[in-house]
Amino acid sequence: MDSLRYGSETHKRPVVVWNMTRRCNLKCIHCYSNSRDIPYKNELTTDEGKKLISDLAYFRSPVILFSGGEPLMRGDLPELVEFAVDRGMRAVISTNGTLLTREIVTLLKKTGISYVGVSLDGMEKTHDRFRGVEGAFDMTIKGIRTCLEEGIKVGVRLTMNRKNFSDIPAIFNLIEKENIPRACFYHLVYSGRGSKLIEEDLSHGESRQVIDCIMERTREIGVLRAIGATPKIIYNLFVAEGMIVSVFSIFLGLLLSWPLSIVASKFFGNLMLEVALRFSFSKIGFVITLTTTLIFGWIASRIPAQKAVSVSTREALAYE
Repeated sequence: MDSLRYGSETHKRPVVVWNMTRRCNLKCIHCYSNSRDIPYKNELTTDEGKKLISDLAYFRSPVILFSGGEPLMRGDLPELVEFAVDRGMRAVISTNGTLLTREIVTLLKKTGISYVGVSLDGMEKTHDRFRGVEGAFDMTIKGIRTCLEEGIKVGVRLTMNRKNFSDIPAIFNLIEKENIPRACFYHLVYSGRGSKLIEEDLSHGESRQVIDCIMERTREIGVLRAIGATPKIIYNLFVAEGMIVSVFSIFLGLLLSWPLSIVASKFFGNLMLEVALRFSFSKIGFVITLTTTLIFGWIASRIPAQKAVSVSTREALAYE
């Protein structure tokens, strides 16, 4: 798996995960390190961290992943990332995303960081419940968007269990909407506070169900991205389709209604008044008809367009 993630040569050397701090600003119910927002003793200093990185670089370890706790709680993270990059290593961080401010993200970009993995436990209610802090979801999404805007490769990481696996389809919709390039899914680690959730771990059948969903949605999103069909493009295509159909319907209606109106006026005039009614063309009526039809056509076109964005990619493709 490391060769798929980090390059073809990494299977020859270890990818190292350094839990550089135990401290964290959130209160996750499944935290494997039982972290809290307090200082912890016996953590490596900046100089000790650099010695560790130098040793890893000497042994040609290709990737170092800075984790925690929350690595962004350490003010020296950018310095250590840059130190690793300068020694030929790829630097990656695993974060809850809430501290990815514009200032921090800009600083990380200058260090040459390769990737930012952001933990996401579900949609808003689910995520905030797992993270123990109201508003954590919004802060995390804001952090992801900031990384994307600054050109840093970013992805989401989700620990699956019975309390959140039903959110996975919605997570894929979010990945499509935000154009997030990568997602990783993990099983629960029976450690720290996570050891209290053993009974919430997925059964074999549930795991199979989740894997099938992940494989199907990954394939679908991959197909659309390969042809450049983002949700915005799909939406615009459906709107354009609705407008074209509306305009075509107008002209088709006019072509049919013109002779039919003449025939009808003569027929009913003779039938009821014994006088053939004279048919007259009204420019105002035509403009009103045209404008009304275009407006309704635009409104109607937004319904399938919105549906194309909200439903799965498979359904959108089936519509085409």
